[in-house]
This record gives sequence, structure tokens and C-alpha cells, in this order.
Amino acid sequence: MSTGNTSDLHEIKSQAQTADIPVDYKEASLGILTIYPIYPLITIVESQRGNEIKETKKDESDKIDEDEIRKPEVSQFCLKHGLKEYLSSAIKLIKKCFPSIQEFHTEVEKDPETEEEWLTLAVTIRGEVDEVLKDYNDYISLFVSEVPWPERDKIRFSYNIV
Repeated sequence: MSTGNTSDLHEIKSQAQTADIPVDYKEASLGILTIYPIYPLITIVESQRGNEIKETKKDESDKIDEDEIRKPEVSQFCLKHGLKEYLSSAIKLIKKCFPSIQEFHTEVEKDPETEEEWLTLAVTIRGEVDEVLKDYNDYISLFVSEVPWPERDKIRFSYNIV
């Protein structure tokens, strides 16, 4: 947490965005600005069985191997179809929506009959079926709002529940 006056806001927010750190801020009545980094590491989730509370790690990004994204065939496919920015968005949404990623793989697939190609983002998720389906619906809603149509058809999501 850091404090400063309002004129420092733009500089601090700019530095945080450059470092890809989301921030929130509140301006106190004395004109003091407080910056809070937002880290989605722990979320408290209420259980459906009453007031029991469990902690769930929200950042499983270590399960998404950057080498999967940098595979030559994935890079070439993204370059060919202008998908680099949208792939990045899809991966951020996967990290945000699925709290317990166990495995992550990418693969360029091709339909032998139509010659249509797409990039599959395959995820193995630990969780209860109802919870994963809710997470999937959240992911799809966000994905559809962030990625435009013909590009959206080139990035497909596949998941297995364990």
C-alpha cells in the first residue's frame, strides 16, 4: 500500500499498469490518496452447506505453462489469424474463472473434411461438476464479450473435470 497526493495518482497507476498489477484507490477526506494492489490470490467462498467457509486459491497461473503458448505451431497459427491479443485475453479469463487448474495444453487442430483450423485450449480442472459448470458459464460470458466473432471461432476451449 502506498500513499501520496492526487497528482501522484497518474504516475502510480501508470507504473502499476506497466508492471501489469491491477490497483484500486480511495481518496481520503484530507486529500491523501491510498493505492491498494489487487492480488486475486485468496477468495473466501461460502459453502452451500451453511456457514462453513473454505479458502480457495484463485491464482493457479503456475499450472499454465508459458511454453504451451509459445509452441511454434501455436505462434504461427496466432500470427496467421491475428489471434495473439485474443489468446492472451482467453488465457487471462481461464485463470480468472477456473480456481483449480491442474493441467493446461494448447493444440492447433484441423477438420480433415472442411480444412477448418482452430486453436484448442485444453484444461483439466479439479472441482465439483456444478461449480465447474458455473465457472464455465462465467468464462463463456466474458470470452464472448471480449473476443470478436471470427477470431472467437478460432479459439476453442475444452475442459475435463477430475
